[in-house]
Amino acid sequence: MRDDFIDEEESQDILYQDVIITALAPTIDTAVADYYKNILSETPFYDSTSIKILKIERPNGNRTSHFIIDIEVKPFIGPHITVGKDRISIELTYPESPKLLKFKHIKDYPLPERYKDLYLH
Repeated sequence: MRDDFIDEEESQDILYQDVIITALAPTIDTAVADYYKNILSETPFYDSTSIKILKIERPNGNRTSHFIIDIEVKPFIGPHITVGKDRISIELTYPESPKLLKFKHIKDYPLPERYKDLYLH
């Protein structure tokens, strides 16, 4: 996508979301891998177009470094074949590492016939 098609405010929003997702990526990777390891023979991926920040809370009040971040991710295999929709809650507290609070699988998307051999069962 060319930058001249995105207004400056939207561009900053996308930048901030991408920074947050990048910081949380190891926790998201582990959550996705742990769920799908008993379903698929390949670990699905995600990218910035398949993940969305739903909500960020600061439970301890203004200017504190404790956050609860809820995201929705649609992991995919191969050429962006979506395998599911999941909601993940992550706690981010300085100076600790991000911590998975909750993983909820929302929806399955059936694989096309040529990818069905990736199912473990």
